[in-house]
Amino acid sequence: MIDCLRKVELADFTSLKLGGKADYFCYVDNELKFDKIVTYCDKNSIPYIILGAGSNILFSDEGLRGCIVKFSGSFRNLNFRDNILRAGAGVTISEVISKSREAGMSGIECLYGIPGTVGGSVYMNAGTKWGAIGDFIKKVKTMDKDYFEVRKEDFKYRNGPREIILGVEFELRRKDPYEIESVIEKIKIFRNERFPRNSRTAGCIFKNPDGAPPAGKLIEQAGWKGKVVNNIIISDRHANYFIPMRGAKSSEFTDCMKIIQEDIMKRFSVKLEPELKIYDENGNNKEF
Repeated sequence: MIDCLRKVELADFTSLKLGGKADYFCYVDNELKFDKIVTYCDKNSIPYIILGAGSNILFSDEGLRGCIVKFSGSFRNLNFRDNILRAGAGVTISEVISKSREAGMSGIECLYGIPGTVGGSVYMNAGTKWGAIGDFIKKVKTMDKDYFEVRKEDFKYRNGPREIILGVEFELRRKDPYEIESVIEKIKIFRNERFPRNSRTAGCIFKNPDGAPPAGKLIEQAGWKGKVVNNIIISDRHANYFIPMRGAKSSEFTDCMKIIQEDIMKRFSVKLEPELKIYDENGNNKEF
């Protein structure tokens, strides 16, 4: 039996706490149930979105006239075999880091502070200044293929395999857990000093453009840092972090993004592309 709910508030499942209701919200705990849900949605032309930690996503004020799929059960399994860590798509990055540290396996700690799940992080090739998740992936499992090897060339800046990820194998290296902890502490200090501590954020809103200063630096140079636009605060700690005020709407968030995007283009002739995934009520990923 598939656990499927009706008219669920999407704001309760995203870090921005914005968005309307989804018609359907289904928890799937194994691949058979996942296949049944996807097949049903495809046959009946029902849009579906796989939701991880909800940390890099914005839903419409109108919600979703379709189905949200949330991984649970076997999709949250995590185990080691020598230096290979296999993790389901629903496992959080923080869990991967914690288990790797306990096992004395190094590499993935460079992603400390990334709030997403394995599936979403691989799809986006999530990363920090210390490295990206694609640097440590040996194999992936998708809807159509069992675990198969991938190349580092398959991962670009904020762009991983364009398939639905069900599981991942990380290739790590042995290291003293205390040394791993030391790296984590350094990253933690760095992030606490530079990034907003308000939990109602979605990480960086815009990708860093090629051949130009980072997006946050451009937004700061344009004078937006610390300003409020349409009930959205541009963080005074990092200008590429936007924080919704109480009562803010998704439409105000996207309007704020457009205003800043247009201003940066006018001032610097640089187009900022969203890192945030934005969906309309029909499940379409909106482009700016």
